[in-house]
Amino acid sequence: MAARRPLVAIAELVHCPPNGMAPLPRRRRTVLHRSAVVTGIEQCRLPRRPGPPSRRVRCRRPTAQSLALPRRSPLDPTSRSVAPPQRYRRRRRCHRRRGARIPRNGRHCNRLGATRRRPGIGAHRSSSRSAHPVSAQHRYAVTKSPRSQHNLRVPNGDGTCCVADIYLPEPGCFPATAVITRTMYGRSRHRSEGLGWARNGFAYVVADVRGRYDSDGTFTPYHSERDDGAALVDFVCGQPWANGGVVAYGGSYSAYTAWAMAVERPIAVRAVVSLCPSMELARTKFDPSGILRLYEHLGWWLQHGDARVSRTDMPGNALPDLESYLALPVKQLPDTAGVHLPTWGGVLDRGPDHLDDQRITDNELAELTVPSFHVGGWYDLVTETSIAHFDLVGSNVEPRPARRLMIGPWTHELFVDPSGRHGPVASIEWGKICVQWLHSVLGHRAAESKSASVSIFHRGVDTWIDNETREEPESSILLYAHDRRRLETAPQSGSAALSFEYNPADPYPTIPTHHDRSAVVRSDFVDFTTGPLAADLHIDGIPEAHLTASTTAPEADWIVRLLRRSARGSLHQIGYGVAVTGASADAVRVPLSRTAVHLERGSELILHITGSDFPALTRNLNSGNRYTGTTIEKATQTVHVGAARTLVRLPIRQEKQ
Repeated sequence: MAARRPLVAIAELVHCPPNGMAPLPRRRRTVLHRSAVVTGIEQCRLPRRPGPPSRRVRCRRPTAQSLALPRRSPLDPTSRSVAPPQRYRRRRRCHRRRGARIPRNGRHCNRLGATRRRPGIGAHRSSSRSAHPVSAQHRYAVTKSPRSQHNLRVPNGDGTCCVADIYLPEPGCFPATAVITRTMYGRSRHRSEGLGWARNGFAYVVADVRGRYDSDGTFTPYHSERDDGAALVDFVCGQPWANGGVVAYGGSYSAYTAWAMAVERPIAVRAVVSLCPSMELARTKFDPSGILRLYEHLGWWLQHGDARVSRTDMPGNALPDLESYLALPVKQLPDTAGVHLPTWGGVLDRGPDHLDDQRITDNELAELTVPSFHVGGWYDLVTETSIAHFDLVGSNVEPRPARRLMIGPWTHELFVDPSGRHGPVASIEWGKICVQWLHSVLGHRAAESKSASVSIFHRGVDTWIDNETREEPESSILLYAHDRRRLETAPQSGSAALSFEYNPADPYPTIPTHHDRSAVVRSDFVDFTTGPLAADLHIDGIPEAHLTASTTAPEADWIVRLLRRSARGSLHQIGYGVAVTGASADAVRVPLSRTAVHLERGSELILHITGSDFPALTRNLNSGNRYTGTTIEKATQTVHVGAARTLVRLPIRQEKQ
């Protein structure tokens, strides 16, 4: 699910382009015609104009500089290196027409936008094609002239139709495996991606889900996707160019539709590629503590909910600043902003424990026999879902199908941290990796049980660490909070308390996860620091805070962060968790978000505790129901230390000698 670009200094918590990743950047090329430079994509034909040209211009082969690409997403399914094209061995016969040299077939004689073929992209051919009768028929060949079919109406079981576009390789690649994406964000945004798949010998089918854009019916999130997905798979498998097998591919909401296709048609679906999956409303819209993710939920519904097409500018127009989110009651925020969203409040009414009747159960995933590729980002809300799926999918099957997991320093839309602090290694050749993986699992089905690969990006050292399996670290250390705001390896004797005032009218603001927090000046928090570390520390796993806390209000929210201060002074979040307690001094366990980070000698580790994270989370009003209340009260929140009252447990990865 998605929200729009932030309007205040807050994180893009959950943002989903069409399939959970940015539309593929177009490979640019330059055509010289009538002294004008025209940029386009692949065999762009120039319009014919009457009359002679102003002057004669020859078509030229582009240089490496003229083929400069736009900035890419870290996960670009058609990423390739760009190099000047090689000279042709035979010169094609051309004749002059309107100032340009055009071959007799009507296309420009210069080969524009040529690329160097990378080993394994499109050119790879499986040596074991007989391993599976369907995958053996797929011809892995680079297609230079993909074709497309648009606005195809695919009937569903109840008589409604979903509209799809199809991108096909050259007929020499038939029968082909089809990659299918079902999206709620508009299929037209996948054109470049479709051409990329077709160039690599795959057919690509992208369809609008029910009730969105050109498809019939009414859109209700997470409803009808099972039956509609099955109907699309059946339609694709019955096409004359298809080999009977498909790959379910998508990100965020489209990842849910991909898994729906897999569980409904487990024979036809040969592999699943899942990018940052958003599996159900309750899991995406509510924090594990049960608090509504206000910014994500309201922003997403303003842009996409209760509408046939996405309204890109709506969030910025309706809620232009931070004060717009402070309006009460929360349940009437859309009406306050002047927007009619009739189904927005239903999510609040159903609450965090609601189970959708169309949800995909853990048992269904455990019984799947298809290979799966799971991708997530450290700066994404649903990273733990990607990891859980990697552990779960096919776990009840013997031999277990092939799996792969990749977690990088990316946001939900799989963009690299814009600060660039992780370096160029944070970007990967997603097209090469994904296509090679599909070649291996589609061409060697008999050997799929042997492999399970894990690639995890470790922050701090900014390095990818690859393993055949994923294992939780066995060792851990405990750091105890002291009244001198220190974290020590030994508990403090006696007891003490540290307090701060929480004011709902001025809540602690959300800071983007990947942003430097060193410039934030607030007083409504308590923190504890280790001081400069005497040796390197490698945290890998799920940290856990144990908190003893009380409040003068009926209940209180506790936002617990694990921060890293580098030797240069920058301050970044590496762990996050939330808990809700009553008024008394209750002991509560707060699991923090999973992390893999290396702290160098001289850096500091900080346990940071505050009472709000607004507007990422709906604030506690201290006076009743946070969604329907209209009055606010100040409160004093207290953290109790001494002995083992407040501490943090860190999973430690031992460095190999």
